[in-house]
Amino acid sequence: MSRIRAWLHEVEAADWGVTTHWITKKKAIQAFYPLTAEFFLAKTDPYIEKQLLSHPHIERIEKRSKYLSIHNQKPSSVFCIRVNPRRIRATYEDLRKYWGEYLHNADLSLWQQFCFQTELFPYAYAKIDISNGQLKNWQLLESYTQMDYQPVPFRVLWFQPFFEDSSLSRGKITKILIRRSVIDQEEPIVFEEQTEAEIIRNSIRYVQQVNPDLLFTRGGDTFVPIIAERSTRVGEGHLRIGRGFRPLRSYVRQKDERSRGHSYMSYGRIFYSQHGVYFDGGRHHYDVGNSFMWKDGNIAGIHELVRLGCSDPQRIARGTIGTTLSAVQMRTAYYRDILIPARKADPESFRPAWTMETDVGGLVFSPWVGFHTNVVELDFLSMYPNIMVHRNVSPETVNCTCCTNDKRQLVPLTNYHVCTKRLGIISLSLKNILRRRQYYKAKRNVHPDYDRRQKVLKWLLVTCFGYTGYRNARFGRIESHEAISAYSRHGLTLTQQIASRYGLEVVAGIVDSVWVKDPEEEPVPLDKVRKLRQEVADIVKLPVEHACDYHWIIFLPRRHEPGIGVLNRYYGLKTDGTFRIRGIEIRQSSSPPFIKKLQMNMLNILAKARSREQFQVASQRAEKFMKECSTELEIGNVPLEDLLIAIRPSRSPDEYVNNSRQAIAAKQLAALGVNVEPGMKIRYLILDVHAKDYKKRVKAEQLLKGNEQYDAEEYQKLVTRAYENLIPPEFRKENPTLESFWPLRAMQDI
Repeated sequence: MSRIRAWLHEVEAADWGVTTHWITKKKAIQAFYPLTAEFFLAKTDPYIEKQLLSHPHIERIEKRSKYLSIHNQKPSSVFCIRVNPRRIRATYEDLRKYWGEYLHNADLSLWQQFCFQTELFPYAYAKIDISNGQLKNWQLLESYTQMDYQPVPFRVLWFQPFFEDSSLSRGKITKILIRRSVIDQEEPIVFEEQTEAEIIRNSIRYVQQVNPDLLFTRGGDTFVPIIAERSTRVGEGHLRIGRGFRPLRSYVRQKDERSRGHSYMSYGRIFYSQHGVYFDGGRHHYDVGNSFMWKDGNIAGIHELVRLGCSDPQRIARGTIGTTLSAVQMRTAYYRDILIPARKADPESFRPAWTMETDVGGLVFSPWVGFHTNVVELDFLSMYPNIMVHRNVSPETVNCTCCTNDKRQLVPLTNYHVCTKRLGIISLSLKNILRRRQYYKAKRNVHPDYDRRQKVLKWLLVTCFGYTGYRNARFGRIESHEAISAYSRHGLTLTQQIASRYGLEVVAGIVDSVWVKDPEEEPVPLDKVRKLRQEVADIVKLPVEHACDYHWIIFLPRRHEPGIGVLNRYYGLKTDGTFRIRGIEIRQSSSPPFIKKLQMNMLNILAKARSREQFQVASQRAEKFMKECSTELEIGNVPLEDLLIAIRPSRSPDEYVNNSRQAIAAKQLAALGVNVEPGMKIRYLILDVHAKDYKKRVKAEQLLKGNEQYDAEEYQKLVTRAYENLIPPEFRKENPTLESFWPLRAMQDI
């Protein structure tokens, strides 16, 4: 028997057990561990037990004591069904036909099954005992909640192919580039032999020789099936890109497989998620182009989420934030002996119309449109998560049956109450996340990994509020969602009242942030800000941060209603010389690079201003620069790649009725054989918006030859709009149009 220090890297299903893969500082090892997967049936009829035991994949049945839901205060007797891990999905589908509503914990992943039963977690550092290829015992060297854990010594490769038709990633493979690092500056190894078969064979052999734990690509979820098809065509389909026995040809996409992804809506926008290509045998494939968390988190951030969620690293890297949040909540439920429903367990019940007054969302104070100097911003730190933790707001604690006579925990502005006798599952799940982010945020200047971890945890905390009211949340309930909003509104209202006692004006307030200033726009003394912050924190009972001070800040108006502010469109120059920017073109993913560069240069001009008078002068220089850029467009000096507009179509190409620009671009790609799904990002160039033939109005990026003439007049409109979204009307030379004043005149007529 050998004792080894190693990190748990992968778990794969085997007959009546799992194959565990571990990483050491020198090599990768694997070991079998006997395990039966489990799920629960909330019925204990002896006749049912006899039926279950007749199923070929069920090993045994045990009686357990579990809470049937988060609302139950007493456990009940249930059947624990033990199944071969390879057959759990098939077994569940068989039983669901008869006892679907009584089955629980049935759709946990294999990773979750293994971690929950063994109390291990992904990338746990442990001393392990292996004998005859079997995992016998282990001793954890770090805990699940530990924050200063050792980084895993991954061996990594970057793998990137190039195709004959580079714009569409198809056709013959011309070369494959491999780096032994994810850093672009690393000198690559390039395989570009004479034949395609040699390129594939030698590059895959090199991957097997280096034997990486993580293989990174950009677009691999799309091009790995293409490489598999090409390798099969040239007689190399038997090669293995993972560590296991799965051949490359098994990744070929079937002809009737229309799409390897799915479209979904989030916060009113359509997104497309490509289904992942996962490698076997303990080698993970990360497509950084199909990973929401990669940009902010890199390996360290994904590592943090994987540990918290006890889930498959390859899925967490590609999954939504809700996937990880749900996994954390399921872990909490499991260790509290609460059965995990296969779908949302608490649908919204019928309520009379007059009770809907509590469902009004967060509070905002409409911004005072225009230019403000010497403004102070105060933020509630992770306001909604802190409400859930410190106020114990959770689906089972709001309007609980055990505290109906206890009036100490009434939710303000509602007739709801919160439980004082037990902690909610949401509160318990978020407590560890809040603590971790606070710790990482304090140490983000010590090492970049701390900053990466706190950034991905921020997304979990941002999402947790909306998830309580999400229709598919395992542990969601609309009343808890409303209670959180009520606490938030109450806190912001109290903050406004306290600020007025300090002689300050609230110029804007958005849910969890307020901007205040002196009525005379004199600098607010730091001592006064500290006292205000502390008093707000003491009265509202939530942590408050003095976020920043501004030399000046501009709250922008609606485009055709200059007297009405827009909540999410503003920018300001902080006293440290940096900008806080929201809602304008430079922050919009659809904006062409030329427009973003234009606004960035104008902001650099405005950054020299420290007063209203100086801003007036700077705005004139910005206007001059804007006109120069407009002239560049007119004479045709702007590269085409700087004018590409990125959009996400809201439907499939054949579903469009009108010939909008995005519809035209989507249909052009579909004609090329490209599978365009709702939410996919596509780019196009505006050629001539007035062309009689609608097909010639725009051209998709993949069709560009480089000699096209763009519609200068249309792009000049975008330049003008980018300028107007920076400079308020009071600082512009031109007279406001009649259209700008129409709403005000209409109101006066009334």
